[in-house]
Amino acid sequence: MANTALVLINFQSAWRNQSSDYYLEDFESLIPQAQKLLDHARDMQYKIIFIKHIDPHGPFSEKDENSEIIPELIPQDGELVISKRNISSYYQTFLADELEGIENLIICGVPTNLCVRMAVEESYDRGFRIALIADICAAFSDEAQEFTLEDLYNTRSGLAVLSLEQFMQ
Repeated sequence: MANTALVLINFQSAWRNQSSDYYLEDFESLIPQAQKLLDHARDMQYKIIFIKHIDPHGPFSEKDENSEIIPELIPQDGELVISKRNISSYYQTFLADELEGIENLIICGVPTNLCVRMAVEESYDRGFRIALIADICAAFSDEAQEFTLEDLYNTRSGLAVLSLEQFMQ
């Protein structure tokens, strides 16, 4: 579908590095599901956009290998990688320009309660129809994950919060 984009947020090595301050315990469990969704998006010829967090200090420095997109989800030719410098995927990036003509967004990534939430809120405010794939998102605690998903669902009319299985049906 030419009017659909998959947005994968922060699938970077720092989240899986146990010695990192940004280690996210549930990150590894997201990867097989993210691979399935990415394969589906490629098969469907959706626009594919990887959002990558960059910070000049620490594990998200452009020079640090932990800032790289994980090898399991390496972008292919024609797929976009957009670097952001704060929790917003839109602020001071070219994401809005790249989404011109897109109506439907599929969003997944980490952390749910920060960067993913901000992407959903900003995309919703821009009028996109959004499917948030809950089992390909993770936060630093189960409580933060559950609260964020429930709050987004309850405050964004029409937002679809789905498992990958539900989305694929």
